[in-house]
Amino acid sequence: MKPVLEVLDLAIASAAGPIVGDIGFTLARGEILVVIGETGSGKSLVAQAVMGTLPPDLSMTGNIVIEGEHHPDRRPLWGRKIALLPQEPWEALDPTMRAERQVALGAVTVGGRAWVDA
Repeated sequence: MKPVLEVLDLAIASAAGPIVGDIGFTLARGEILVVIGETGSGKSLVAQAVMGTLPPDLSMTGNIVIEGEHHPDRRPLWGRKIALLPQEPWEALDPTMRAERQVALGAVTVGGRAWVDA
């Protein structure tokens, strides 16, 4: 089966040095991936890297391929081809972004609304 998501040689770093390294996986349509690790091991950062929402002070190397294509900006795919379902509802908002912008972002990105209306 053709993969719908490929994460190849993913590494995440801060100015202080590497945080997560050498991550890779491939998922076909309908497959499930469970990521298990200790608190602080980088599970959420990997999810943020896949979604394209890493905080600006972090950098990513490697490739994320969705349905055979590399998408440097994955925001247009949110809600259409990729989505993130947080484990805990109270963690649904990203603490590195203002809440108002995050809530409006869904209406703009997925709903096609203007920022002023969102």
